[in-house]
Amino acid sequence: ICSDDSLRVLKKFGWKDNYAVKRLTKPINPLNFLPIVKNLKLNFANATLRYFMKKKYSFNISINPYKINDNFKILNESFKLKKNLQNKEFVTIIRDEKWLHWRLMECPYRKDIYFFEYKNNFAIVHIFFKDVKRLNILYTYSTDKLHENELYSHISNWAINNDIDVLWAINRSTELKNIFPPIFSKTLKFASWSSDEKILEILQHGLLDLQGIDTDTDSCLYVDES
Repeated sequence: ICSDDSLRVLKKFGWKDNYAVKRLTKPINPLNFLPIVKNLKLNFANATLRYFMKKKYSFNISINPYKINDNFKILNESFKLKKNLQNKEFVTIIRDEKWLHWRLMECPYRKDIYFFEYKNNFAIVHIFFKDVKRLNILYTYSTDKLHENELYSHISNWAINNDIDVLWAINRSTELKNIFPPIFSKTLKFASWSSDEKILEILQHGLLDLQGIDTDTDSCLYVDES
């Protein structure tokens, strides 16, 4: 995932680009993005916005997050399972135990990483405050699209009820538009290269399972949501 400037350089060297992946954003309390309104501390307006959102998600069950270090073994087993189920026709990211430990357990903001679980589906999220309170969905594992949608809905419900101001994720699914308004989505530029022509041809279609956990976009976008 790269910027416009780096993409121009990469394409000069034969790299291929793809625009299938999007950064999804769901503002829960958009008033907090306006400095003047934020300084006035309009708690009533915030409570009103959340009230109407809660009605939309009233059918959702309540699921709560756990600290990531308490569930590392479960996560590792789930990653192994998904790796075994991957279609060999596609190029995929290798996420093994060493990578998982480095990405999560040695992460400088590990204390802010949590784990949601629902019907054997799970999500790894980063909850932090920087100007506004954010919940960034780094990774989701689901058995099918229906369960993925349910998992995102339950996380949205938790975010609304726990003073989260914005929900964020990286995903190529168009079925999540009922949760993430398309107007707030941003297309990400994915660039790839391989000396193997067959692999390069596959990579032109992007990676099927590229998520926030595979990039530094999560930690870089503290302020910029434009």
